[in-house]
Amino acid sequence: MLEMLPSAIQPNITTAQLLDALYETLYMVSISLVFSVLIGAVLGVILVVTREGISFHHHSFLTF
Repeated sequence: MLEMLPSAIQPNITTAQLLDALYETLYMVSISLVFSVLIGAVLGVILVVTREGISFHHHSFLTF
């Protein structure tokens, strides 16, 4: 399929370069996903716990 492109716009990369770029992209996305999930979970817990009418000592899961 690349043979059909004119030589001026045909990409000049190797398969190894493409795989390296794919690895780096997936690595960056996974790191940002982990940070987003951690920050989102902490903020979600804070919002649920501090909402109006909620008190820790009324929850049965906190009493052993």
